[in-house]
Amino acid sequence: MMEWKYTEDIPLIPVEILNPFNSRKSKHPALVDSGSDWCSLPKQLWDDLDFSEIGLLELGTPLGWAEVGFSWCNLNIAGKTIPVEIHYTLGNEILIGRNAMKHFLITFDGKKGKIIIKE
Repeated sequence: MMEWKYTEDIPLIPVEILNPFNSRKSKHPALVDSGSDWCSLPKQLWDDLDFSEIGLLELGTPLGWAEVGFSWCNLNIAGKTIPVEIHYTLGNEILIGRNAMKHFLITFDGKKGKIIIKE
């Protein structure tokens, strides 16, 4: 079990993002977003880690449907490395979506302002 205090009331956790096709990696805080189906990276980080699109996803957004490129990624979350599909966005946040969260038991403890992750 690992836990982190919210950062300014936001459930951020440290993650390591690994591109399995070229071994580039980077560590960043990421938002655990229970409303997101997929994990995503800002386009600049996608480019920095040299990800290549291997297919397209059709995503629903508040502004309608969008088609975006995706790739495979290895995420190290709470000491466990998991393979997930990941796409890029024009936003600035790294999002941990439900495709990664399904590997863990996650508790959002709003009263104590912390997020708890168990395998």
